[in-house]
Amino acid sequence: MNGSLKRGWAESLVGIVLMAMFLIVLVEAARYPRDARLFPTVIGAAGLAMAALHLVRSLTGRLAGAGRGAGAEEGEDVAGASPPTPLWIAVAAAPTFGIVMWLFGFWIATGLVVFLGPWVMGYRNLARRVLLTVGTLAVLAFMFPYLLNVPLPTGLVWDEIFYVDDED
Repeated sequence: MNGSLKRGWAESLVGIVLMAMFLIVLVEAARYPRDARLFPTVIGAAGLAMAALHLVRSLTGRLAGAGRGAGAEEGEDVAGASPPTPLWIAVAAAPTFGIVMWLFGFWIATGLVVFLGPWVMGYRNLARRVLLTVGTLAVLAFMFPYLLNVPLPTGLVWDEIFYVDDED
């Protein structure tokens, strides 16, 4: 199997896993009360559609690459196929954010995502990334606690370090 066929199978596998995940979201959303199921249904349906499009694209790209015949150069890229690294970064981003938020809280997780996200995507200007991070955190710091009155998770590590016993 050449590299492009292996990449096509990996992309197809990602599409299948994402489709299964969004199907689970839709099935679970059906069990919620009518008012509570809107958001998971919209996210599940949109995610399922995007995962299906990704699967179709990966399958058609792989089939197009396999049909080139013996005249194709070794190591030649499949037409329209993207490198697998950004795909895996995109798939791992949400669970990684969730774990970091669970451990260290919303502010640290969001700061890391806003600061490192552009760098991972190839944007190297440090000053702009710092300004983007500070600006985003400032807007969120005003919006959630003051405008929406929503407390944000502080994380297990923060709670353990700054644990205060209220029963004194």
